[in-house]
Amino acid sequence: MKPEFKNLKCPNCGAPLNPYAGICQYCGSTYHMDVDRVYITEKRVDVLGAGICLPEEAFSMTDSLQDLSKYAIKELARKLSEGLFPYMNIKEYENPLRNQRQIEARIRVIRPDYRF
Repeated sequence: MKPEFKNLKCPNCGAPLNPYAGICQYCGSTYHMDVDRVYITEKRVDVLGAGICLPEEAFSMTDSLQDLSKYAIKELARKLSEGLFPYMNIKEYENPLRNQRQIEARIRVIRPDYRF
């Protein structure tokens, strides 16, 4: 008799897991399972998240739900951007001809539809 696995979720990203695969198809984390728990053995992708709370009064006080939506998206983007700092590769270049310094940052991003 095969064991029954119900609602298995990746502890790293929350995606549904195939109990026999050993790898999350969404974030690439490898895992092993116990009788009642899933353990991550290697995280290949870190998942960042953000959230905001809007009071119900905000919806009744505005004429434009589109403006409220833009505000919410802007706040979420700001909060997520703060979480990106540890992942940034920063390089600084000196340009003596222009008497300038150029500072560049780079991060690696995996598209949401990518599957491992």
